[in-house]
Amino acid sequence: MLGMMGFMLVVPHWPALPAHLGIARILRGAEPQLCMPAHLYEPYTRADDQYLWAHRNEPVEVLAEALGRGPRSCVARLKRLRDPSTEGHRRLFGVCEEALSDAKETALRPARDVIQRILHDPALSVSDFVVGYRDRFETATLECPFDAPNESIRGRERSMVAALPEHRIEYFVYRGQLIWHKGQRLDDVFGSRGGARLKDVIAQHGAWEQVRKRRLRSARMHALAALGGSTAKLGSFVESLGQVLRGALSVALCVEGALGPQMFGADGGTLGKSGPRMLGADSADGVGAGAVAGAANTAGETNPTGSADFGVEEEGEAAVIELVATLPDQHATLREELLLAFRAHLRAREMFE
Repeated sequence: MLGMMGFMLVVPHWPALPAHLGIARILRGAEPQLCMPAHLYEPYTRADDQYLWAHRNEPVEVLAEALGRGPRSCVARLKRLRDPSTEGHRRLFGVCEEALSDAKETALRPARDVIQRILHDPALSVSDFVVGYRDRFETATLECPFDAPNESIRGRERSMVAALPEHRIEYFVYRGQLIWHKGQRLDDVFGSRGGARLKDVIAQHGAWEQVRKRRLRSARMHALAALGGSTAKLGSFVESLGQVLRGALSVALCVEGALGPQMFGADGGTLGKSGPRMLGADSADGVGAGAVAGAANTAGETNPTGSADFGVEEEGEAAVIELVATLPDQHATLREELLLAFRAHLRAREMFE
């Protein structure tokens, strides 16, 4: 067909290039000369590290040429020398073995170790433990029994504690007593970071529980006296504290409502200075055992003796402060935030009086 049209397409033929010639040689006319660092694949010696650290402010190209290494290698090595957890840093600056041992002892045992201990220790009952964890869709920390079934996390795990990713576990509680908390760096399970051992916690738990209940009853009776014996008002305040812990109410709104005229008042429920008195079944203001037990039940606690036999001092901390201070240790950060807010308002009131 091309012949009929009267012309022919001529395709030039280039000679085949030798396979060992690269494009750089073709373009520049010479083979590129590669200069490999003399110590490219050799480990850094202590002398290398000393030189590198002493001249760390010089250009990295100068350091690389002096040490016979690549520039990137020198940058990476300097980064490791600045990190106290690396072997190079410890070798260069002479950290002793005792310090390394102390560092290991201060490390917090992970949540997975606590889970394994609770699951496999025959002396423990899983029903005695509670797990605090964070949910992706909730602002506040949630809790569930250690043996709770998995009803919310996708996967094959039937147990909630097994289904929870480890990084979402915040704390563990034994019968109301905090024994492990990631944020507080507390370990009363294995005793790391100077904590107690779980067997000691269990042995002393009865005494701890008595002190806790005594403080709680005393604080509630003080609050009842400040509220004129109104269990409804006490229940309302306890509910507001629960809302703060759940993230449904801000600390500022809780403080504002508690110090309002319908609750504890501007003084936070500070009673008169006539001295201590007993609040029992025959109290003149009608705040008896029934009222205290009702307030305890409102907050989810029970009165172990069924009688109000603890004295409440009229003088001292405001009732609202005493009650907030009984919030559990797993909420220590929020508890301190509430206490600071209440005390700041009370101090401000005293200054203007």
